[in-house]
Amino acid sequence: MNKKIFFSIILAISIMISFVPVNAEYYKSDSPRVIDNSNVLSGYDKRELIKKADELSRKGNMDVRIMTTDDFEGKSPEEFADDVFDYSGYGIGDNHSGLILVVNPVEHKWHISTSGDSIKAFTDKGIDYIGKQIKPYFVDEDYGGAFKEFLKLTDDAFTSYQKGRTYKGSKKVPSHWIPVSIILGFLIARYIVMRMRSKLNSVREDVYAYNYMNTESLSFSDASDRFLYSTISVAPLPRDDDGGSGSTTHQSSSGNTHGGGGGSW
Repeated sequence: MNKKIFFSIILAISIMISFVPVNAEYYKSDSPRVIDNSNVLSGYDKRELIKKADELSRKGNMDVRIMTTDDFEGKSPEEFADDVFDYSGYGIGDNHSGLILVVNPVEHKWHISTSGDSIKAFTDKGIDYIGKQIKPYFVDEDYGGAFKEFLKLTDDAFTSYQKGRTYKGSKKVPSHWIPVSIILGFLIARYIVMRMRSKLNSVREDVYAYNYMNTESLSFSDASDRFLYSTISVAPLPRDDDGGSGSTTHQSSSGNTHGGGGGSW
């Protein structure tokens, strides 16, 4: 009787294990915040990225994750990123706030999945901006540089969110335009000054002050200041609000709500 029960338990466990996807890249919630399955990072870069991701997670109270993989396991980048985040138990707090950047160097695709408060912190426009900034690094196969830029922009998004502003990225002026702008500004200012100076050639300095005086001009024997009235105008300050979170959402296979976006290179 005991043997029958024992073999029944073993059979039940075997059946349960057979339904578990053995190749699914799920991890424990306390695993390193940077997982490089594609081996595209040096040991030094990986350590530095993990350190920065840990700092940002504490600062924003949102779980910041990065992962590389060579196989999406037949899923779309969005489905894969959502599942890794959900089934690995990532996220901070009851609403599992956090985000994960998944990069596939083989298929040349990337995707950011957001959850909880990160859905509001990282709008569609913000994610699109981040993608445009990290894409050149992917093209150059500089994955360490791409992830450093991603964490830098994540920090900017956290700062904007904590100040109640919607993160949409920032317009950067190309560095080569700075010296060009300085030189053009100098030339334009010099041209204006020379034009003004040429119009004053007929003016000569006089050493006697009375020659500048007009004896027939109006003069005042008494002067005083009298307060008449004051006017105060009140206008509401413009708010940086786009009428909502600015993030489209969907449900993952686990039933959780996610935002995010991705692209390719």
